[in-house]
Amino acid sequence: MNKTSGTKEFYAKEIQEVETQPGCWNTLKIGIFNKNDEQIGEYDRNYTTLFKTFYPFQLKDQWYALYSSDYTATRVMTLPDCKDICGEERNGFGFCPTHYYVPDLTNEDLAYEYTKNKEKAKWPIGSFGFMAGCVWGDDSSWKIQFLDLRNIPESFVRDDRFGYICMPGGAKSLKDCIDFDCFEADRPCVYISAECLYTFETPEEKKEREKRDRKFLKANSRNVLNPLNWFKGGK
Repeated sequence: MNKTSGTKEFYAKEIQEVETQPGCWNTLKIGIFNKNDEQIGEYDRNYTTLFKTFYPFQLKDQWYALYSSDYTATRVMTLPDCKDICGEERNGFGFCPTHYYVPDLTNEDLAYEYTKNKEKAKWPIGSFGFMAGCVWGDDSSWKIQFLDLRNIPESFVRDDRFGYICMPGGAKSLKDCIDFDCFEADRPCVYISAECLYTFETPEEKKEREKRDRKFLKANSRNVLNPLNWFKGGK
């Protein structure tokens, strides 16, 4: 279980598990600490696990952190005052975060071509990031999405511009999945390690299997959200 999340400048950790009513999951009290291990703030998270849902980053000489107090949403706070400034609202169909990563290309994520020409950068340091998570009911793997942070402190944009791609099951962190060997100031490209599922069925076998799947789901879907839409051609 992940009990700590962050970087060497700031980090968050579970400081208390809060019991709720019978039949409901417990929640967490999360403490925020600086690099001297001094607690500077705290927040409540309405889920049983912190995952890696606190990530500090610096943009235009100001420190911020991505965090998730509500498990269905991502928000931003300023540091070190721990003031919530913008982000997503609670949404039953929201993208539930499990990992954040905002690259620091002048430090451990050194990209030579970027640092040599950083004054020309289309995406300055701290202006973009990545997150992984899932929508409710699709939690068998963590999907990777992009974060456009250029408009912080007013807002940010999250989208799936890479398509539907999943973190490898054995990855310890989202950072381990992003490689900046090809990243340049005027060419923001990265390599992403993703988990892919392939079938070696013939087209005829695949078509027959999907037909059986649709028939099974139609017989068992009843009054729940119709999963036939998960299959191409399902009606």
